[in-house]
Amino acid sequence: MSVWDAQDNVFIVNRNDMTDKEAEITQQAPPYIEFDPDGNVVNGFGDWKVVPNITPGCTIDYENNFWTTGNGDGIIQKYSHGGKLLMQIGQTGVVDTSDGTLKGRALNSSHTQFYMPSDIAVDPVNGDVYVADGYGNSRIAVFDRSGKFLRQWGTRGQKKRLMRVWVVRSCTLCTVWSSATTTWSMSVTDRATGSKSSTR
Repeated sequence: MSVWDAQDNVFIVNRNDMTDKEAEITQQAPPYIEFDPDGNVVNGFGDWKVVPNITPGCTIDYENNFWTTGNGDGIIQKYSHGGKLLMQIGQTGVVDTSDGTLKGRALNSSHTQFYMPSDIAVDPVNGDVYVADGYGNSRIAVFDRSGKFLRQWGTRGQKKRLMRVWVVRSCTLCTVWSSATTTWSMSVTDRATGSKSSTR
């Protein structure tokens, strides 16, 4: 997964999946690495003891902050452009299930935890944070810029009602133009079925 900032620098995530043989001859790179437009390494940041377990998604917000999720975990994190951890939503090692572990039954309801979140989008107007809480749960969870839970939508299933999905893989905020106003729409992808839906 990679994203780019306002200066066209590219940020990539390191999945920490080095083999034992590779570990004998090399050193693990940082969790997040920034490259300039020419491909030179500008920065590397993140503490392997702190970052989410298995990072599938990341984004850069309108203030040039870096956000990331962990689909082997129940947390999301916000970093400054320079790599300082600014916010974490969710408690490390706890997920939104019946027993708080990855083996429990998905609850799809917590205001403070996720269950294997996969992607994230940030509203450039008000800073609201949209989380695709989708490999374990089946929802989009929305928080304000300070990390306070606002609302959620989505439930597991196949019926075409209010976003019934199996695996919420990605979420993207899209600009909707009209002659009178400019609004934002949320595009959501279901990895299991390949279907997409737009909602807000």
